[in-house]
Amino acid sequence: MLIQVAERLRACVRSEDTPARLGGDEFAVLADGLGRKAAADLAGRLLASLQRPFELAGQQVAVGASIGIAFAAPGEISPEDLLRNADVAMYVAKNSGKNRFEVFESGMYRQVKEQLDLELDLARFEDLLGALGCGDWRENPAEAVHPAAQAGSGR
Repeated sequence: MLIQVAERLRACVRSEDTPARLGGDEFAVLADGLGRKAAADLAGRLLASLQRPFELAGQQVAVGASIGIAFAAPGEISPEDLLRNADVAMYVAKNSGKNRFEVFESGMYRQVKEQLDLELDLARFEDLLGALGCGDWRENPAEAVHPAAQAGSGR
């Protein structure tokens, strides 16, 4: 499937653009010199191409895609920061629904960082509850109390 995705990406981009697989199911396209309209048009072509079903072992397989777009003038920011900005915009697109693209805006980084920090705190909270032998707080929040606290309550 990755080969088919790569072929579709190459078919959508200009000859001077560079599509690349970052790892797993993540790809990037380096498209130098595009303005907002041309980048949005490219993202639209990529999404339309990826929405068509893929054929794998005789089966039709549908996939969704989320695209993040980031801009920078030469030398303005590091390549790592440009990729991070595109990744942040992709994360916003993914959280806004399937088959979308978003253009990076400076406030997005803070928004996404706060969301990821909250998710990390929640995961730590769930780990702590598990370590304390508490119930699954999502299924029954009232039962997510340490057994010693329950014993003192007369339950």
